[in-house]
Amino acid sequence: MKKFILAVVCLLLVVLVIPLVAVKLNLFSDESQGKSGENFVIKNTADDRVITLSEKEFLYSTVACEMPISFSDEAIKAQTVAAYTYYSNQKEFSEHDEYDFSCDLSKAYKSYEDLKAMWGDNFEEYYNKLTSCVDSVYPEVITENGKTIVAVYHAISSGMTENSSDIFSTHKDYLISVISPGDTFAPGYNTKFNISVEEFKKKSCEYFPELSFEGKTPAEYIKVISSSKAGSALEAELGNKVVKGTQIRECFGLRSSNFTVSFSDDVFTFDLKGYGHGVGMSQYGAEYMALQGSSYKDILAHYYPNTQIREK
Repeated sequence: MKKFILAVVCLLLVVLVIPLVAVKLNLFSDESQGKSGENFVIKNTADDRVITLSEKEFLYSTVACEMPISFSDEAIKAQTVAAYTYYSNQKEFSEHDEYDFSCDLSKAYKSYEDLKAMWGDNFEEYYNKLTSCVDSVYPEVITENGKTIVAVYHAISSGMTENSSDIFSTHKDYLISVISPGDTFAPGYNTKFNISVEEFKKKSCEYFPELSFEGKTPAEYIKVISSSKAGSALEAELGNKVVKGTQIRECFGLRSSNFTVSFSDDVFTFDLKGYGHGVGMSQYGAEYMALQGSSYKDILAHYYPNTQIREK
């Protein structure tokens, strides 16, 4: 009899507890549920796991990661539509059967508990603001000729966004250079990066293995030879090579490729404008427009010209 009662208790535990645990762990399940309706199936590049999240849950999280919650509602709405469009486009044109797109979820995703820890005593206020903004525009997307666009965005431009053809070598009619004057007021708009001659040579040669500085003085090691309309370095002479400005940015871990460089007292100084690749919507530019009374639709129309907004 005791064995029977024990068996019944164990069965009840299995029936009642396991579903609760499964619900709790569903966010980070390793089992791909395949492509389906209102879910994103994501390969986490941080650990190569494939997980499934509802579109809304992912949006709540990635918007919280991408934009300060202190920003205006209209800026947060613009960020939501841009992010949803970007990831929907990746899903739409995915070449993978197992997942819709890949990203580093350690940077693009925070769980409910993570957000509680991040926002502390302000959690309820901030979470309500976040979900209200996201819910008010979901499932709107930005389109061109009926198709979702590649809605890239960045933190701070130089005061003018970049043409996609200059940065990504791919032209898009909706990713063209537009003014973004509010960025000049953003914190971190102007920054400097200093690096010694020795470290400069080390990083350069690690990134470009066949690079040589032979026959050149340090002051001649690097020279910007062409720039975009918005001011980003397109090409530069580095030692015996001509390289892209985007490669210089990646090589030295610069905040942007919009820079000038000088040399003095055995130190190279990069003077930088902006933060990010500079293409598409500027997040601080969006906030500036929102503070001036622009709606999220005004913001998106400005940064992604020649596009429309519709429900997915």
